Amino acid sequence: MNHEELTQQIEKFAAIATRGCGQSDIVWGTLFHTNFDGWVEMMSVEDTEAAIAIAKQQGYYCEENDDELGSEYCCHGLTSDTCPCGCFEDPPELEQQQWDDYWEHQASLQTDADLHHI
Repeated sequence: MNHEELTQQIEKFAAIATRGCGQSDIVWGTLFHTNFDGWVEMMSVEDTEAAIAIAKQQGYYCEENDDELGSEYCCHGLTSDTCPCGCFEDPPELEQQQWDDYWEHQASLQTDADLHHI
């Protein structure tokens, strides 16, 4: 595919996502990436690389581990306090472990408090 064809298809995916997102950027990203990722899976390596480059240039695509941004910014160029896409959220299993650690710590504090009241 040539550059113009790739660009037109990427714009179609963006338009489809815009129509179906209900003004939610999270839904938009999901819709865009579902269509885009499925499309590039069927393409040659060269076309896939070109399509990703175009989508990145247009601000539609980013990779989770984009080294150029550093650890304080997500692939959207936002910080943990500003990104609504969940880029800085922990995986569910890590989040559960953090809660388990929190409750274990709370229980130990309660036990310590109980010992001081005896």
